[in-house]
Amino acid sequence: MDKQLREQLKHDKFVEEVGHTVDYLSAHRDAVRKYGMAAGALVLVAIGIWTFLGWQRGARRDDLRKAQSILEAQTGDVYKTIADKDAAALKAFNDMASKYSGSREGTIAQLQAATLLCDQGKEADCEKALQTAAASGDAEGASLGKLSLATYYQAQGKNDQAEPLLRQLMDRPTAMVSKEQATIALARLIGKTKNAEARKLLEGLQSSTRPPVSRAAVAAMGELSAAK
Repeated sequence: MDKQLREQLKHDKFVEEVGHTVDYLSAHRDAVRKYGMAAGALVLVAIGIWTFLGWQRGARRDDLRKAQSILEAQTGDVYKTIADKDAAALKAFNDMASKYSGSREGTIAQLQAATLLCDQGKEADCEKALQTAAASGDAEGASLGKLSLATYYQAQGKNDQAEPLLRQLMDRPTAMVSKEQATIALARLIGKTKNAEARKLLEGLQSSTRPPVSRAAVAAMGELSAAK
């Protein structure tokens, strides 16, 4: 996987522009508590939501936090090189994904492993990890997996595989992937081939009362106009 593709996956324009994932969570705290969501992150994207939600007690969350601490550690005495640190983190996330398969924490670990695999250029392994996360038995974790897999497919030019995933997320939004987020992502994906539908998807969101959503919709509409 070349550098440009990795950067596209890690810094998807939609995710950079919108803080409305956090905005959505803030407006739906009760739902988040009901789901027991202590942490969440879009794979290939910064994990700032973790801080926002905070951590709850539990062995799985402790293990996930420990695995994440490896990834965030400085190189030095414990890990001589970044490669050493990444290898240790990948093992920790893979172990978690296997041990807690189907759980929310196990799915997040799977997504984090996918991130590292993509960074290492292991496309087949990265895709397989994303597919596993997208098929998770946990609805919240699976929604993150589907969004991440759709982003991966789009970066690979496999829009026909990305589109169904985004439509599923639109039809069945979760506390972690809102309907608005999936809608804007879909509009961007189909903008060149189904421009009229993409515009229709964005029109209603431009007047959203949530500024991050309306800004993202306006920006996406501008991209559609520029691409014509």
